[in-house]
Amino acid sequence: MCVYSHDIKLKLKERAKLESDLAKALDEGEIDIFYQPQVDASTSKIVGAEALARWHHPELGMISPDVFIPIAESTGLIIDIGNWILCKACKRAKKSKITAIQHLELQSTCLPFSLLIHALLKKLRPHFHLRD
Repeated sequence: MCVYSHDIKLKLKERAKLESDLAKALDEGEIDIFYQPQVDASTSKIVGAEALARWHHPELGMISPDVFIPIAESTGLIIDIGNWILCKACKRAKKSKITAIQHLELQSTCLPFSLLIHALLKKLRPHFHLRD
């Protein structure tokens, strides 16, 4: 038995549009990074920052990470987004006052497993003089 619903068709159509738009979002400059400071409770000093992806869709406005991250994960776009976020955040941290903090920890919740990808390390090596 197969049940057809107009609501299901509409949701699938909306998701397909978001998938298509998300594929272009990095190139179009629609994805940005917001930083959540991490503070050591015992010293009240900033010890790190979490890089958070935000998508500003040109027609729909801000798209929640709860919506676009699962789409990115299911389509494989999460690898490109995760790499972009990490590289951009590292470049910004290097240029900003954040670099004055010793042992800064920079995190991205966008793609934990992308850190295992060798290509990502290749991208980071020139910025931080990383060794193999």
